[in-house]
Amino acid sequence: MHLKFDKCFNVKASNLQVTAPGDSPNTDGIHVTETKNIKILNSVIRTGDDCISIVSGSKNVRAIGITCGPGHGISIGSLGAGNSAGYVSNVLVDKLRSPTPLKSSAASTPENPESVSSSISSRQFVCGNKHCNEKDGLASYENFIMESRTNEQKPKFKRICVFCGSRAGYKASFSDAALELGKQLVEKKIDLVYGGGSIGLKGLISMTVFNGGCHVLGVIPKALLSHEISETNGEVKIVEDMHQMKSEMSKHADAFIALPGGYGTMEELLEIIAWAQLGIHDKPVGLLNVDGYYNSLLSLFDKGVEEGFIQGSERNIVVIADTAAELLRKMEEYAPVHEKVAPKQCWEVDQLLESTSRETLTS
Repeated sequence: MHLKFDKCFNVKASNLQVTAPGDSPNTDGIHVTETKNIKILNSVIRTGDDCISIVSGSKNVRAIGITCGPGHGISIGSLGAGNSAGYVSNVLVDKLRSPTPLKSSAASTPENPESVSSSISSRQFVCGNKHCNEKDGLASYENFIMESRTNEQKPKFKRICVFCGSRAGYKASFSDAALELGKQLVEKKIDLVYGGGSIGLKGLISMTVFNGGCHVLGVIPKALLSHEISETNGEVKIVEDMHQMKSEMSKHADAFIALPGGYGTMEELLEIIAWAQLGIHDKPVGLLNVDGYYNSLLSLFDKGVEEGFIQGSERNIVVIADTAAELLRKMEEYAPVHEKVAPKQCWEVDQLLESTSRETLTS
């Protein structure tokens, strides 16, 4: 093999050029084993054997924009020597170009056939340029996705920041809403920015978006690492404190959505609403009001308007819906109508968002 990722974590390999010599027809291009959270992007792999082989318990693998040939396509769960029969899960192959026909990866097996299960064909999965050749019995694989994305309408939002609880709440509808919002983001090819972690509603939505093939960025203060993270899906960015966390999430997102959550979720929601009121940003802010969870908060907003503390136009900063699909549709149609306290350019937003980092360093 030419390149091997063995027991790696959080890997991004892009724009690779791999070419095998003519006398090595059984050489894999890239071999991925016991590796989690790896992206192989926009690469050309010219080998006589597997373009990419993914084995031995590898998880969360993305192979996007890969050109293979003249050998095989991408082999997943190949049965070879040692521990190569390990469980492989959460694989996305997108925009794969391979001129060779779909076939079993027989060339990937050891020379000694007695060391290989007799059901080798049922443990192979090789991808070509248009579809996947699925063999019988895929017990070794989970959540395999093969996609071809061409001529797609560009989404209005590239990344949405979701505020939500690190607990799931008592109602099943809260978890269902997190899963459905994740599916809607995947369907619209929208990446996720969130407060890190793999538990509660945070874990559900990040898992759904990541498994659907979209990028996930979790931003988390280092003090919360031991409390929030077990095995996180996607990219993790560790920051100094809560202020820097919110600044980073805001900087990377095109819009914001709040699911049900506790004090932290409500504080994040109210701060991002206040930023819109002040003119720091003009991004849509959505509230997914699952089973009326936020009815009391919305009544408080109305009371603020009634008592003269919130202008009527400012009440419309928040986009509200009961379902994820309706909320995203309304957010796509959103246009600010309130008078901002100061124009956006007066805030020097980039400096504002980075100020907490400087304050942390100087304090």
